Amino acid sequence: MQRLAVIITAACAAIVGVVALVGSSGAQQPGPPTGTLELVSLDRETRFAFVDNPPRRRERAGDLFMINARLRDGSKRPAGRLHASFAETQPPPRVVAQGSATFILGNGQIMVSGPIVDRGRNDRTDTFAVVGGSGAYTAARGTMVTTETRRRTRFVFTFAG
Repeated sequence: MQRLAVIITAACAAIVGVVALVGSSGAQQPGPPTGTLELVSLDRETRFAFVDNPPRRRERAGDLFMINARLRDGSKRPAGRLHASFAETQPPPRVVAQGSATFILGNGQIMVSGPIVDRGRNDRTDTFAVVGGSGAYTAARGTMVTTETRRRTRFVFTFAG
């Protein structure tokens, strides 16, 4: 009887050791992304919706706009989708809109947040904070700079790692 108890105890200890070893090996998530990522949205593949809150027909703080766009990689192949929403916090002539966007890609999602500031026709860039992600972009941090032209918007992510 005592010998059976020793065998059972040894077997249980071995099982616990194997479970601890298997649980700790290979279960580690990769670290946050590093480097850069460039995506593009073409104007013809972008949908823009504007919500004109009262008073109507006057752009004012409180108006909303949403963006839904197909994303392409550097080779112009489909790479995912962009979903964004912004609320104007400062009316014209210098519009400021605060918002967030999610970039849904094949290997995960990237979330950004920040303001769009109307600085005039000659400055069509904005910088956003990368505030997180999922999949390959889990724990993502860094910045994303947008540059608009007449036909497309370029998104350049710089990950802090």
